[in-house]
Amino acid sequence: RSVYIFSRRNLRFPFLEVFDAPDSNLSCPERGRSTTAPQSLTLLNADEVVAAARATAEQLTGTTAERVDLAYRKILGRRPSEREAALARGFLSKSPLTEFCRALFNLNAFVYAE
Repeated sequence: RSVYIFSRRNLRFPFLEVFDAPDSNLSCPERGRSTTAPQSLTLLNADEVVAAARATAEQLTGTTAERVDLAYRKILGRRPSEREAALARGFLSKSPLTEFCRALFNLNAFVYAE
């Protein structure tokens, strides 16, 4: 999800360090992959994620059901299932929309594009 980030060869982007960002100063034929706890914590607490959740929440208008549908379409590229929509409406009855967007950013479906 970071394909369009402007980067300089000698300046590493700190947010991507935890996600095994390749070293642009070296060439490597294969890039290693890992899934670690710091990656999950970064997606949950990083300033960039909080800002993205806030910006996304500001774009969502309409009723609660419409906001849930639009959030799923914007963040995951699909509509929610009936069960997901019901869980989301329950979550939103107790938590702000920004937190719902943060939760969607932490789903495996967001992290691992199929």
